[in-house]
Amino acid sequence: AIRIAREEGVKYVYSGNVPGDPDENTYCPSCGELLIRRWGFSIEKCNLTDENRCPRCGEPISIIGKCRESGGWARML
Repeated sequence: AIRIAREEGVKYVYSGNVPGDPDENTYCPSCGELLIRRWGFSIEKCNLTDENRCPRCGEPISIIGKCRESGGWARML
């Protein structure tokens, strides 16, 4: 399903509820940079600029809110 979604042009595809699967993370649709690392239902790491852009290529990332580190885990504000 993930492969088909990407082939059809869906930019932000990730598997859910599959802890440890690399496809549960969000990657930049332009350069493939890891943007949001998840473990199950938790966000472990946010790798976005303050303007919600990819830090590697500058691609604007369609996300609502900001990721902030909190006690070793990240959360969306």
